[in-house]
Amino acid sequence: QACGSVVDTVSQALGNTLDAPGVPGVDSVLRHLVAFALADSYAMLGHLNDAEALQLRLVDDQRREFGADDPRPLYAMVGLGRTLVMQSKLTDARAVLEPAAHGLAAKLGANHRLTLTARDQLAEIEFRERNYAGAAQAWQQVHQGFVALMGEGSSYTVTVQTNLAMALHYGGKPDAAEPLCPTSTFPPSAQ
Repeated sequence: QACGSVVDTVSQALGNTLDAPGVPGVDSVLRHLVAFALADSYAMLGHLNDAEALQLRLVDDQRREFGADDPRPLYAMVGLGRTLVMQSKLTDARAVLEPAAHGLAAKLGANHRLTLTARDQLAEIEFRERNYAGAAQAWQQVHQGFVALMGEGSSYTVTVQTNLAMALHYGGKPDAAEPLCPTSTFPPSAQ
């Protein structure tokens, strides 16, 4: 409850600043960061329609300000795609995430954290569509990228490793999954 009221307060303070460039004392980059964080908070609290609406506005605003192929709106698209995945709007999510991942890879490189995050969300779509082999293959590549970028112990690496293990397990390869999460107890296979 308290967290929700904080988010509501920040939301009211943000108001329509995305629609009002040049708010005195509020730099556009700061407005975008606050909007991104607010949308992420909405998503984490389960206010997915609010998150989606704010993320759509943020993507549009950043495209106008920086251009469609700038990493800022491309990464905002990753946030939007994640929210769409959370809403099980998988076709819409893929339509947002694929160009974001390609654009981020072109601008920042295939193993940049933002690109890997976009590819992680695409793997999540494969998993939710029960394409466990496709999810495992995608997460394997993302895992390798995070290991190279941040090391084995980073939270990004560990999260993707756990997702990879789940995809392998549900895909009928529990022996391949077990070494990735030896202390985990997997639910019965989906097969």
